[in-house]
Amino acid sequence: MLGALGAIAGFVIGRAAAIYVSRGCFDVWDNSARGEFFFAYLLKILSPKIRFQTWFRFAHWFGGPAAEFPPKIGLTGLDDSDTTVRDSYIGWFQRKRPWGCFANAVAVVLGAGVNAEKALADRLQRNYNEFDTKRQRDLFVTDEKDYWEELKEPWGYFPTGIPWPKSIEDAEGNFRIWYHNNEQRLYFRGRMTEQERDELLLVSTNSLYQKAVNGLFAQSQKEGYVVEWHGAALSYMTCLALAWMHTKRRKDAGSPIPPEIGLPDPPDLSSPLSLPPAAVPQMVIDAAQNGIITLPLDAIQRDLASGPGAPDADLFKDPAPPSKPKEDPPPQPKEHVPQLIIDKTVTVKESDGDVDTGIDIQEFDIVEIEATGEIWAGVWFTGKNDADGWNGIDHDKKFPLHTGSFARPFCLLGKWGEKIIVPGLISVTYWKGDYFFVGKKESPLLGKKSFKTVYIGPSRGLILRTNDDTPGNGSGEFSCHIQVWR
Repeated sequence: MLGALGAIAGFVIGRAAAIYVSRGCFDVWDNSARGEFFFAYLLKILSPKIRFQTWFRFAHWFGGPAAEFPPKIGLTGLDDSDTTVRDSYIGWFQRKRPWGCFANAVAVVLGAGVNAEKALADRLQRNYNEFDTKRQRDLFVTDEKDYWEELKEPWGYFPTGIPWPKSIEDAEGNFRIWYHNNEQRLYFRGRMTEQERDELLLVSTNSLYQKAVNGLFAQSQKEGYVVEWHGAALSYMTCLALAWMHTKRRKDAGSPIPPEIGLPDPPDLSSPLSLPPAAVPQMVIDAAQNGIITLPLDAIQRDLASGPGAPDADLFKDPAPPSKPKEDPPPQPKEHVPQLIIDKTVTVKESDGDVDTGIDIQEFDIVEIEATGEIWAGVWFTGKNDADGWNGIDHDKKFPLHTGSFARPFCLLGKWGEKIIVPGLISVTYWKGDYFFVGKKESPLLGKKSFKTVYIGPSRGLILRTNDDTPGNGSGEFSCHIQVWR
């Protein structure tokens, strides 16, 4: 056994080494990401559970874009009696210390402890500060792509040998002009997709923005700007929801979060004023009304105000339009409950060919067959078998059923037979149709404990036989209990 395992391990390691040497064939982000194919293949030698735990144990060393997956995987461990996912994720979080708020929130709901709770409270506050209105008081809205064109060139060829200015500080020392890593990477590499060109721009006349842009890039005389970035809002809302869930669950369990931790309590939804209204900023409404941008203003359910001091547009402030009177649904036909119409037992001997059960099957009939007994086909080196047939699958064309995964010699077969009479001096009658496996009690169609299926097609006779090319040289019989519901 150990020798066999060693041989398998050596085979996998050899292939993994070949993948590592040839990693340049993988069209991914960088050389580090290409090396992950080697590591993934190497993990095949482990069981799935150990493979999962091993990946999480070392995932803090690498990952690139794949580093976004652990929080989503970790969340599936919530309330799972098997702690594998939860323990693996918390260990990954504590080793990697990811900057993302969502990763922190998942660790908190999984029980990472007080330090993770404090870190989440701090991240939520910092994320909230990104939406502080005092930083947006002098923004105006535009979808003019000239701003993209004007800024693309100087940002695109910014010299790589000069330290990249990741932040510009204001008098308080806490103002970041590059809000998001995605923007830094995008412009530093000079990449620009059509989707990014279509983003809505919030352009600021703030002198600090102007000074920062003009000071860094003399080629551009445009005002500074902030790019609309949905990710920050979605991240904040997701993490806030998880924080609310965590504090509520702890309170319901009798161990509330101490106030000094700083995690917010969920709002009291019994009060209609507990949550702020969903509203469109008035600056956006004004831009749409002035034709600067295009928005579906008709979808807003209230009268729109405009001009200085106008309130934001509450999407759902006006009463909803009266709904149409509820109409009674059309009468439905009474559900048909199938009734048992046939219950009989038919004997199929080893010596028989096609056996007419005397049962005519109509469309949508439910047919169930259970077979007991044994036969011996009279073939050397075989023994008795039940209705499931002799050992193995045989695709020899001599057998009535010789195709598919249930072509078992000497098993019980069925056929939806069309009765054909060939006239002549001596009339010949046979049953036209394709054979299917019946077996003993299991169905290849529905996996029932017995063969049970709904017949679809024109009226036919139910025919049974053994899957034997030369019936009559053996012995035994099958007793077939047949029930039909209609």
